[in-house]
Amino acid sequence: MNSPSAAHPMEGIGREGYSVASARREISKCIKEAYDDVNDGKAGDGLVALNRAENLAIELKDALAERAVVRAMASCYRDLANGTKSKADKDGYLKSAIQRLERGLELSMMMGEYQGDADMYGDIGDLYVEMGDLTNAGLMYDKCIQALSEDKITFPSSSWDC
Repeated sequence: MNSPSAAHPMEGIGREGYSVASARREISKCIKEAYDDVNDGKAGDGLVALNRAENLAIELKDALAERAVVRAMASCYRDLANGTKSKADKDGYLKSAIQRLERGLELSMMMGEYQGDADMYGDIGDLYVEMGDLTNAGLMYDKCIQALSEDKITFPSSSWDC
């Protein structure tokens, strides 16, 4: 099994030249590492791994993987915000978290797969509350409720969001 097959093509993905399957395993590993880093209080380290994973997902054109990565990135930014004393730094991290979650929602629209979107709207609302922007928080909570009430629930075609 030293030669590539149709099931595991050798396409040279990323700087490391991963196969498609290896690139997906690396993305999954990076996401897990990032969540572990957040739990260990090292969200900055998690972002380094997630930047690598995001680049691989984009190169693979795997929107499900990219959506999982940006959700993990939002978690890292939120953790960084909670660990800073400066209001400007905190708001910057919270805005970055919002941008990552908004990207996740864009990816859902592109795919027509809405697994976890209500959670993302709710998380964005929570981030706005943390920033003191209750108007935008309310708008996001309304979208969260709308997403829950619409029957747009689809089943993920992979385990990225599970």
